[in-house]
Amino acid sequence: MENPESKRAFPAAIDRIKTRPRSYWVRVIAFAGLGILANLYLTKHTPALLTTIQMVFSSKIEPVRTAQTASAAVVLISDEDYWKGPLSRRAPIKRDFLGKLVERLCGPGQADLVALDFIFRSPALDGTLQDNKDYLVETDALADSINKVTADSTSHCKIILPVTLSCPSDHRCTRQETILDGRQFPPGRVAWGNINLLRDTRQVPGPAPMVDGTTIDSLTGAIVRAIDSDKLPAMSPHEGEFPYGTYMSMADFKAAHVVLQSDEVRSIDDAELFRRVHAKFVLVGAGWSSDSYHTGMPVDGHQSPAGPIPGVLLHLNYVAAVLDGRLIPKLSQYADWGIDVLIVVLIALNFAALGHSMSRWAVLAVVTAFFVLLQYLTLRLFGRFFDCTIPIVVLFLHWFADEQHHQFEHIRKLEQANAELERKLRPPEPPQDRQ
Repeated sequence: MENPESKRAFPAAIDRIKTRPRSYWVRVIAFAGLGILANLYLTKHTPALLTTIQMVFSSKIEPVRTAQTASAAVVLISDEDYWKGPLSRRAPIKRDFLGKLVERLCGPGQADLVALDFIFRSPALDGTLQDNKDYLVETDALADSINKVTADSTSHCKIILPVTLSCPSDHRCTRQETILDGRQFPPGRVAWGNINLLRDTRQVPGPAPMVDGTTIDSLTGAIVRAIDSDKLPAMSPHEGEFPYGTYMSMADFKAAHVVLQSDEVRSIDDAELFRRVHAKFVLVGAGWSSDSYHTGMPVDGHQSPAGPIPGVLLHLNYVAAVLDGRLIPKLSQYADWGIDVLIVVLIALNFAALGHSMSRWAVLAVVTAFFVLLQYLTLRLFGRFFDCTIPIVVLFLHWFADEQHHQFEHIRKLEQANAELERKLRPPEPPQDRQ
């Protein structure tokens, strides 16, 4: 039997939409524009809380995948070496220590490639001081170690050295001077890679545009170029957006026996070192605790879909994602704008048709679930990355503003009704006596 209440519900909703004043629809158009502006702003200036939410969404909707790690290894500078051993908790890290690690990995270890993830920036970028005099002997020792392993005809080990960039708001970068500039290294065996990370660490850094019109490889790009240059086109920016990758956590890497501590590299015998790193690409980076021996978070920690992770493991995730073919291009900016406008239109029509707050809450929940599902489906069905967190933030902002306006209108009508009631209940004024 047909329910007469449901039969009348749809016409009543249409009537409520039709009776909305022009000011309501003007506000809807304004919110559509504000939604696009909010999307643009939050994309470039994402608050820390929103970044954390984005990482959680990414990890839940696109579970962390297992990377092919058979050809990779990571050496973390250990607490043992940094706090108790030869590094003596010094910053900058001792360069001759890094040189000895490079010799071990390329010599007895027979690694195919060693990439260093440390800041080698000069103390003065105006060219007045390339390196502090107290560290010159160490820097010379590092350069000698690099030349030694790359000149060895029995080894095919390549070296990727780190460089940092200065990138102002126009996204054109300049290369910062390093302590190794001016040193002579074999060009076919030694390359440079930019270790700057993107604001959104879910994105894989590609080539950085320079002010002179050239580009410079990221550390990831330099490693991939040395291993399999045919994979490089996949890293090119897609309509201004770098591709996204999928990730492994610190625990995943340890379970795959990819991670070595620096004191292990120095102490294990040559045969074991050969077994661990032979024919692999090896990244060397910071891994000691920030406060003291085994106390505090790991230094150089970054948020990622796999949880907090050292920067060197982020770089390994990027390299593995490129080599495994796990890069995901982002939806175009125009699609993002279209989704923002769609949010406002859908919410405006539903809020205009509904008369009470509980129904509005239900619509809010349904639309939020829709955008979460949209992120999942665009990834699974179309291989494109759509970030639902910013549209959902815009959705809640629109809902909040509409609720505030609704409450304001409700209070205004109550005040008008009270004023009208007071006017009716007010006793008539007595007639004035005529003289």
